[in-house]
Formats: sequence, C-alpha cells, structure tokens
Amino acid sequence: MKKSSPTIFAVLLVFLSFVLPAFLQAAECPIFPTPRAAEDLGQTFRVDPAKVEITLSDPASPQLQYAAAMIRQTLKNRFGQKAGEEKAEAGVKITLGVAALKDVPEGVTNAFQITWDLAASGSPAVSISGNDLNGAIYGAYALLDLFRWNEENGSVELAAFQVTDWPSIARRGRPHFVLRQHLVPGALDAFARGRINYADLRDNPKIPETVIYPLYAAPMGFVPGQEIDRQSVSRVIEEMHRRGMFIYAVVAAATTKKAGGIIVGFDKLDETDFYGDVNRSFEELLALGADGMWLSFDDIGVGTNPKLSIQNFLNLAQKHGLSGAQLAFTPAVGAYNKVDHPQNHELSKIPGFDSIQWYFTTLPCAKDSELCASMGLKLQPAWWHNLIHLRAGFENNANIAVSLRPGRVEMEGWDPKTPLPAYIELHQLSAGWHSPHYENVRDFPKFTQNVMLFCVGGGFPEEYLDTLFGFWAWNPETFDQARCERAIYGWIYGPEMAQTAKEFDAKLVELKSLFVLPARHFQPGKDFPPRLKTLENRAKALALLDELDALCATLNAEAPKSSALNRDRLEIVYLEPMRKTLEIARFCATADFPEYGPEYKSNAQAIYDRLNPELKAMDSWLKLWK
Repeated sequence: MKKSSPTIFAVLLVFLSFVLPAFLQAAECPIFPTPRAAEDLGQTFRVDPAKVEITLSDPASPQLQYAAAMIRQTLKNRFGQKAGEEKAEAGVKITLGVAALKDVPEGVTNAFQITWDLAASGSPAVSISGNDLNGAIYGAYALLDLFRWNEENGSVELAAFQVTDWPSIARRGRPHFVLRQHLVPGALDAFARGRINYADLRDNPKIPETVIYPLYAAPMGFVPGQEIDRQSVSRVIEEMHRRGMFIYAVVAAATTKKAGGIIVGFDKLDETDFYGDVNRSFEELLALGADGMWLSFDDIGVGTNPKLSIQNFLNLAQKHGLSGAQLAFTPAVGAYNKVDHPQNHELSKIPGFDSIQWYFTTLPCAKDSELCASMGLKLQPAWWHNLIHLRAGFENNANIAVSLRPGRVEMEGWDPKTPLPAYIELHQLSAGWHSPHYENVRDFPKFTQNVMLFCVGGGFPEEYLDTLFGFWAWNPETFDQARCERAIYGWIYGPEMAQTAKEFDAKLVELKSLFVLPARHFQPGKDFPPRLKTLENRAKALALLDELDALCATLNAEAPKSSALNRDRLEIVYLEPMRKTLEIARFCATADFPEYGPEYKSNAQAIYDRLNPELKAMDSWLKLWK
C-alpha cells in the first residue's frame, strides 16, 4: 500500500481550517451542563481572582448577594494557594443581576446569559443576567467553569464564552427527610450549583438515631400538632431562600393508628382535633416562611377519611391564597406507584384538587401523562425518584445509606449532632427505583415539568448525588454522563484530579463486590461486619486496596490545592471518610472472622475490639459468638 505524504496531510489541514464552520473550530465550552448556545469569543484573560469586582443590579437582594459571595469564595478556594498578583494581568469586573433576556423562549424560567464587553479597557468585563433570581445564581456558577489554572504560565485564566441557557424541566427538587442536614456547611451550595430550585421541610425531633434512619428522620413530614423546632426550621428557610429555592411545608395529614413505626407520635394522636393540629402545623410553617403546602399520604396510607383530609387541605390553601404548583400531593402507597389506580381516579374528582401538583414514582411517559389529563389533572404528573438502591459500604448500610459510624463532627460551624459521614461513591440515576438509564429518559421533558430526588437518608454526599440529579434534570435530552462526572469530581477534588477520583470510585466498587456488606436491615453475624465472601478473595482484595491507597494518597495531597469546596467540607465529607473506609476495609480483608469456620471463633473478641470504636451495632454480633 502506498503511504500518504506528510506534506499532503499538512496541506489538507490548512485547507480544512478555512472551510470548516467556525463552531467546529471553536474550543469546547467548559461549562456544564452544556449550554444551549455558547460562542467562543477567542479570547482568554490572565486574571487575579483576588481583584474580582462584582456589581449587583439590586444590592439588597439576598440571592444576588449569595451569588457574589459564592463567586468570591469559590475563586479563593480553587486558586488561593496558587494565584499571585504578580502572575495576573488584571482583575475581572462582573455585573450580576436580573433582566429580560433575548433568545429565550417565552414563559421559560431560570434562564441566564453570560455576555462580554471586549471593548472595555483594562480588566475584562462580563455580565451575568438571569431572567429571574434563580437564573442569576445559575449563571454565576456557570461563569466559574470558565476559570482555570494554567500550569505552563502559572496563572489563572478566564475564557470568554458568550452563553445562553435555560432548563428543559422547569421544576427540579430535592425534598429531604432530615431537616438539619440542610444546615451542614456547604450542603445547600451543592443544591444551588446543581440548579435545584425547590425543596421542602420535614422534621421529627422525636425520632432517635438508628442504623435504619438518621437522627430526626421524618420521611412522611411533620406530625400534626407536634412542637416545631422553630430555630432550625427558620435557619433552613433563610438559607434555602437565599439560594432562590421554593419551599414546601410537608405535614402528614392522613390520620391513622398504623403509622407508629414510621412516625413517632402518631400512636398518641388525638383524632378529635386532628385537623386542627394539621392546620396549626401548616400555618406555623407558613408563618416561618414556607412558600407552599404538601399533603402527604405516602406510606402512611389514605388514613381514616382521605376526602375530609383533602377538603381541609384545600380550604386552608384558599385561606392563604395558595394554588396550582404551590400545592403538592403524594398519593398513598399503591397509588403513588400506579397512576391508573382507583384511589387516583376517585380523589382527582374532588373540586379544586385537580389543579395542584401530583407526584408519582412511575417513570414519566406518554401513557401516564395522557391518563392524568383524562382524569382532569391540570398539571403534568411530577416524577418522584427514590434513589434507594445505593450500594452498601464498609461504614454504611445499603439503600438509603445511613452512616454506621458512631462519632460526631467536631468542627466549628458544624452542628455538634452532625454524624460522621461514610464515604459513599458517586452513583447514577439507575441506583433508584425502576433503574432509569440516561439514554432511556431523554424524552422526560415531554411528559413532566417537575422531577425530584428522594431518599439518601444520610444526606451525604450532596456534591455527588444531588448535583448529579440537578445537572441531569436541567437538560436530559443532551445529558453527557462522562462530562457530568468530570464536572462533579473536578469541583470537589480539582479538575486535574477528576480522573483519579473516578478511578478511585471504580476500584472501590470492585473491592466491595468481594465482600458481604450490610443490607439496610442487616443482621449482625450474617451481613455485618463486612467480610470476604470467600477467603479466596483475600489476595485480590489486598491488591485492590494497595491501588486504592495510592489513589487516596494522591487525592488527599492534591485536592486541597484546587478544590472548589471549603477545606473543612472537603475533609469532613470526602477525604477523611475515604481514608477511614480504606482503613476499615483493609482490616476486614485481613481479619479471620468466626463465620469463616469453627477454627476462627476465638478471634471474635479481637475483631470486635478493633471495629467497635468505628462501627455501630457490634454488641449483638459479638453475642452470637460468646
């Protein structure tokens, strides 16, 4: 075969550089989610992030103040140990605000544009405009993706891209049944970066901490009439509103005597004033600043009189001027996971109840959307995604992933009741009900304009699970899993460490496959503590642990240099749990558990003594072998 001449290739490349369209020659926009419109202006500025100047269109707006503070803090986190004034040419002038936007479809919310004034002398000037406050916040986070560290010239660079973007799904939520976990420093920032625009309030101070539920878990919402922790609720509302989030108040308003195992306090309810208690709870939460109400039947069931519960809810909503999507409803178990259910057909006929937002766990599809319309529902059904099939780990059980570590975070600014988190690797949407894969859910925006993520009871790690969900929900049609993973890992550990973090998670999952790990309702001595499925796995497990230790060491050394996170959060939520996971995993790989055979029974006390300071629920395991 005759070889092509290098000269011919050179001529061809020069030719293509003239004939290819400009958008094919332009650099890929670094922003993720990938904007709908992005133009490379062909300029990159060397800047000193310490000299950033931010002008707000409304200086009094808490949301714009948040966006400005977030930009400054993130730049300090990412480049504070690297950047120096002598390496920069200028600062950057940022104008941040709300304005009418061109080239954005009518009726779209949360849209933003990034525009540049390249004629300005001196510092680069860039404007971030949202068509609402949420859009301004999301545009601010998008701008941060345009900054990078140039190792070759030792400077911070800012790439000039003109950007217009808006969501495919208007409402993207993260309800959570542990209210105080919203107050973990940095947690709600992950929501904001993930473009989550609504959440809710659920709390139950009477729920103790167990290996099944975290402290204060309230999966069904507030117990009617139960005393509300006003201080914590007020702080959560303030912080959510500061990030532009709509907030539902959720009260378990179906009276029943069968919910004692789910909601502490229901077994002592006085049904004679049940609806008075429901209304007092709702109204107290609205007075504290909640924006809407959520009627939750859910796993409690329809209760003793569902129609009366609903009518009471609608009357209260009318009293407070709430309607449409300001009101939400979760049908009872059996009906929430099947749209074509007799209960749904019956309750949808209640006047006014057809105009609020209904939630179902079924995957959005044309059939269900048409069925809801035929029942008279005015809004497309919302998708409630239970991310409930998370893998177990060496320090967490499976499903909702409750940390099995007994200690508390001891750090200034952190609630002293914050549990030590376990390391939970990045999971995909397919870890939830119905195992949805990205390629199979690209058409969701046709059938729903409201999606939300639930479960993940331990709360951690928000940058992995909540940001991923929000990024996907922004634009499912063009979602790129590989780019999303780089964006998430790069934010936490620094862009240069994204691939290393991905390799760590992949090897950790492989390591887990060699062990018996705790189910959600685990049995000590059967699937806890973690131990090898077979002794033949030991050599492979130790080899994987050697590789994981090396990756972990690299991440621990490099991530603090360029992470976008505050260093306390990076250490507490990611790096320390990562190190501890490998420490416990290595011990479990080498320990001779009694379950391996009668000859190992005498080692039970030694194993217990080693693991007891690290893991909960060890006493019942040891008793099996005494």
